[in-house]
Amino acid sequence: IFVLVAFASLALATTIYDIQYTEEAGPDGLYPSPLVDQEVTVTGIVAGANYGSDGKFFLTDPEGGAWHGIYVYYFDEPYAQLGDEVEVTGTVSEYYGLTELSYCTINILSSGNPVPAPSQVTAMDLLVPAQAEMWEGCLVQIDNVSVTEVQDDYGQWYVEDATGECQIDDGFFYLDEVDPAIVLEPGMTWGRIIGCVDYSYSEFSINPRTPEDLIEEVGSD
Repeated sequence: IFVLVAFASLALATTIYDIQYTEEAGPDGLYPSPLVDQEVTVTGIVAGANYGSDGKFFLTDPEGGAWHGIYVYYFDEPYAQLGDEVEVTGTVSEYYGLTELSYCTINILSSGNPVPAPSQVTAMDLLVPAQAEMWEGCLVQIDNVSVTEVQDDYGQWYVEDATGECQIDDGFFYLDEVDPAIVLEPGMTWGRIIGCVDYSYSEFSINPRTPEDLIEEVGSD
């Protein structure tokens, strides 16, 4: 009986995918979680740490990929670090269209785990909710881009690839506060930009985690 109960418990464990996956648009054209307002417990790997410089982070299912990432609105110690395996108990919330876990407690289970590789996306993939929702909270990469607009007063800037234009944001660090400072110019090119995807003010954005996520040239395989 104990074995059957334990197996049933494992089978019913909530995953990040369970929280994120939906094909049902809400009245505002966004895609709220089917588990919104429910308290859940999930386990995953930290794919982006110290978002906003106060401990908030992005969590991913170990396999990574579309629908497998989520933003965790948590800013108490202990701060989760990149590669930590973390158990999070919190409420599934929709913050102006961004699915997140809030009112959380966390338990760091282990450290130094491999972070799933970023998923390849294009600017077109992030333009409208019907296409971009699957990447919300996920670690992604976009290749062969050039700067179309430099940072505005909110730290947002834009790049384009062959499919269109998308926003890059400074959720993890400020370009002018790293050493050496990163100075953007229109037309500047990047071989690859890696980051976690958030949603605010009606736009999906890629947030590089460190300056190392801004890669000038991508070597041949």
